[in-house]
Amino acid sequence: MLENISDGTFFHLNSNANGSLHSPMMVGDIVQVGSKSNPFFAFLENLSLTYQVTNSERGTVENIPALTFLRRVEGKNITTSALPAIAFHTAKCFLHLAREMYWEKVRHEEFPEAPSRQRGIWLVRTYEDAKRWANHMGWHPAVFRIVRVTASGRALNTDGNRIPDNCEPLAIWHEKAQAYWMGKDSDQPLPEVLFEGTLRVEEIMPFRDTGSDISGAGISAKPNPEAILE
Repeated sequence: MLENISDGTFFHLNSNANGSLHSPMMVGDIVQVGSKSNPFFAFLENLSLTYQVTNSERGTVENIPALTFLRRVEGKNITTSALPAIAFHTAKCFLHLAREMYWEKVRHEEFPEAPSRQRGIWLVRTYEDAKRWANHMGWHPAVFRIVRVTASGRALNTDGNRIPDNCEPLAIWHEKAQAYWMGKDSDQPLPEVLFEGTLRVEEIMPFRDTGSDISGAGISAKPNPEAILE
């Protein structure tokens, strides 16, 4: 559901887990949202995956593009003990890029009035939802904090479980994207608010792990391949 908000209270996971270069939010900060790519989308826009490989003959370290790295592992030109982690990280980054570009395509063509996932900021309405998302993302408390904010602008109340984290036929993605932009709940909704407008940071909240299952839905740090070029 899309609505206009005036001085509404929300909560945000302020994190550097996706490589954000922004300073942590501080009480009293005024944040204008909607004029440029947010940290998550900026990460995807500048995605250039490489892995360091030691050349055993020259004794030098080379940066090998991700798909070239995997192809050379398959051809047994590179050996690494970290192949499962590297393959998963590479696939996840490209999946997220494809998903976010497609979600923005559907928004632009069918729901242009909705806040953009490219430029918007993620919020939730309750502190309990913020804790639930923190556990869902699998983030260590050292990389985020929960902030309470006052928001004025455009907000889309929707279901984070409409966002796929796996490969599916494009027709299914399209149905999920439409449901997401319409704000339709799934059978197991994970409430989120996509927002563009003005935020004022009111409070930095304490966080205590609720003990929920951790799925690790965010983009994690690039694994160290410890790879040898033979």
